[in-house]
Formats: sequence, C-alpha cells, structure tokens
Amino acid sequence: MHRRFRLAHCVVPSLCVATILAQSPQASISQPDLALTRIGTVPVGRPSQMVFGPDGRLYITIADATGTDGPSVVRFDYDPTGSLTSPTTASSTGGAVGIAFGAVSLGPAGLPEASATTAMYLTDTARHGVSNLRVLTRNAQGTYGGPGAIDTVIVQNIPGGYHQADQIIIANGITLYVGIGVRTSDGASGHPGANSLRDNAYGGTISQIRDLRQVNGRVTDSAGFGLTGDNGTNSQPDARNAGPYTSTALNKLIVHSSGTRNPFGLALDGNGDLWFTNNFSTTQADGTFDGTIDPVTHILKGFDKGDLSLPDPSSPDLKNNVHDQLFKARPHGDYGSNNISRRHDAEHSNPEATSQAAVQSGFFNFAVHGVRSTTFDNLLPPRGGFAEYDQSNINRIVGLGPGSSANGFAFYTGGSFPARYRGQAFITRWAGTTSDSTGHSVGYRDVIAVDVATGIGRQVARNFGNPIAALEDGHGNILIADYSTKAIYRITPAPAIAR
Repeated sequence: MHRRFRLAHCVVPSLCVATILAQSPQASISQPDLALTRIGTVPVGRPSQMVFGPDGRLYITIADATGTDGPSVVRFDYDPTGSLTSPTTASSTGGAVGIAFGAVSLGPAGLPEASATTAMYLTDTARHGVSNLRVLTRNAQGTYGGPGAIDTVIVQNIPGGYHQADQIIIANGITLYVGIGVRTSDGASGHPGANSLRDNAYGGTISQIRDLRQVNGRVTDSAGFGLTGDNGTNSQPDARNAGPYTSTALNKLIVHSSGTRNPFGLALDGNGDLWFTNNFSTTQADGTFDGTIDPVTHILKGFDKGDLSLPDPSSPDLKNNVHDQLFKARPHGDYGSNNISRRHDAEHSNPEATSQAAVQSGFFNFAVHGVRSTTFDNLLPPRGGFAEYDQSNINRIVGLGPGSSANGFAFYTGGSFPARYRGQAFITRWAGTTSDSTGHSVGYRDVIAVDVATGIGRQVARNFGNPIAALEDGHGNILIADYSTKAIYRITPAPAIAR
C-alpha cells in the first residue's frame, strides 16, 4: 500500500481507500520452472499482510473493515499442497494492516521472562488521521481480543497522513519492527509537547520495540511515550524527557533508522537481517506535485520540467521519477528522503529543523549513515545519467520501477525452487500503469524476484489485480495475497514434465 490508496497509484497501507481498479485477467506465471495456483479467497474483506500463527494456521489482516469492531484478522487451516479451508474471523478490531506474533508481559514491565505469553500484534488501519499499534491475546474460544483476553493499544496516535504504520515483523519472538511512512523529516522537529495529540517523530522511519517481553500488555500506551490523546494530560514524565529518537528504553517504540518515505514491506533474510521496500514515486517538483496520479489520464500530477540537466528541460519524462526502493536496514541508517520529498533528498541538510535532538542522536546524517537502495533508484544522478525504466526483458529487470508501489515481500530460503531463486526477495508490485506526457508508460501488478547481490530482478508472475503481500510458507513455497480480488495464490516448483 503506498501507503497508499491513491486511486490508480494507491496501495493499501495508507488506505486512501481509493477506487479499486477493474479486475485484471487471471494471474499467471511468467517463468517455466515455477507454477501458480489460486488456493483460496478472503471472505470478509481485502487482505493486507499474512503470517503463520503459533497454531500453524495462516492469519491475514483485513485492511478495509469499517468501524472499530469489524473483522481485522481472518485465519485459515493451511495445507501446503491443498486449498485454504475453515476461514474464521480471529479478531474484530476494525481494519488492520500489519500483523505478527510475539511475546508480551501481562503485568508491569520488567517482570521475569516467565510472565510473558505469546500474543498477536496489529497495526490499525488509519482512522481520523492516526494509526495505532495494539496487542491482543487469545481467549478460550480462540478469538484474539475477545472476552477474557486483552486488546490493548500500546502505541497511540501515530500519524496516518499520506502513509501510516504498515507491516510488522518480529525477530526471534521478541524484537518488533514496523515501517511508518509520512512524507516528512519529523524527527528533526521536537518531541510533541503537552498540546499535541500525536507523535509526529515516528514519521518516515523504521521503528522498533527491542524487547516485547518488557511491554505491559495491560496498560494503554505502555510502549509509547505518554501520548494519551488527551490535550490536558499529555505531560507524563516519559513524554517530557524522552522521545522515539532519543530513548534507549527496551519496552518503547523507538526509531531504528530514518529517512524513509513510505516503508511498506518488511522481511528477514536467511541470515536474520532486516530489509524493507520503500515507495518513493516522486520527482523534482514544480510546486504542485503531490505524489499522486491523475485517475483519468494516469499521468503524475505536478510532473515537472523533465531532466533539469538537459539544455531544454521542457518535456516531462518518467526517467525523472525516483524508483521504488529495496533497502537492507541498518541502525541509525539514513535512506535519503526528508520532508522536501523529491530527488536529491540525500543531499538536503534539513535547514527547516526546529530541534536538533534527532540529529544530535545520530539520525538524519546521510553523509555518515547513508544507505543506498539495493535496486536502482534514480534518486541521485546515477553514473551515465538518469535512465528510462525498461522491463521489456522480464529476466533482467533493473530497478523496481517508478511509481510501482512495491509492497510486501518475502525472502525465499527454502530448497524446493530451482537454485536461481534461493535467497532472492519475492516482491509484489501493486500499481497498474504509470505514464508521462511524452508517451512513456510502464505497467506492473506483478511479482518479481530480486537478487539482492546484484539488485537485478526477474518477473515471476503477472496479471494480478493489486498484489500486496508475500509470505514464505515454511514448506518451500511462496504465498501471494491480491488486495483487489481478495485471492490468495501459492507459487510452487513447476510439475515435472512427463517424458
């Protein structure tokens, strides 16, 4: 979700809840050594993220639920060679985007590890301009957050804006990561004061809770910084004295790295290292550019005057559009985007900062902590000049493409696929067709496998509606969720050819 939900260029995460595009032809495989099978459909809403629970079932968040008691998670019995069966609503907290399972304490932070239990973590779909991170335990009837269980918002009032708190991943059952995208360099401004209803300092970051065992799952905002949402009481000691960029607390949601624009998908590779997809889809602006695509012309709004390095920079061209990105996350890393939200962000020095707290803590320093995309991104002038995106050779795709809304992804760590796919990142690209006024167009709605050693990809499957999530199933296969058709697919090795 570019995060997203912006008509033709929306992707669920920000759930701009745009008009869903007309359904595409039946999804199909692009590689002869792999096969694609539709194994089920989500019955109660549109999927966002998938995860396997501690019971071995497949859990899928529902992004478009309305109200606060609509279905937020549906679970299925999973057969790695059959279809999804026994769909059951596992939680009803309204729409949700991210989901993961990990530890939580059912008492004051700091209790012995034995007090911890396994719980479900969710990021709420943005409501009234904010998103929340919540934790839920399972009751005797198997429902998360139902009667007899907990359902606690542990971080409140994360700005929804253009992009909200998106997918979650939990490493080793105890360290939670979440991508939070807002088109600003919020961390350079001060931590919210007593009159602030939201914590802007999370915007444009990968944030983390280092030890979920120390989070008190019974106390609202136990992993936040005292932002209760009440103008009159937002003055707790931790709100005055610490913030996401400066705290070292193990039980708080703190900033891991900064300078993202819209980090939707998160995944761990075979070595346990964290990676994420970043939706950029911006160019050098002309003052009206807002990152959206006109739903009628399918042309980027506010497209500027082309390549400003040319003698006649008068023709808007897709090659001026920054590609979506794939990053290997690094503590204190700076990924190059700030509130100017256009090319050369990596060279921007944040002169608009009102507080240097985050900068002094080591953030927003691209010169020292800069991280470049593993895939081609057109963010800074590349060697040889800005290049037009071309995926005519589906086995040599350079870059994730401009405005592709690269969303969920999963590393293939199994041994069933041919060797050329092992260790690669299977990335879903949500967007339909992106065009410019010079006649250049590019289309996505596919899944590509990216070799993270070279940044080069190959198209694996195509003709989805809006593919949004990918998950390795633990049996040597990759699952794909399609937002607009609600379908769940499985990518497997191709059947042996009869001789």
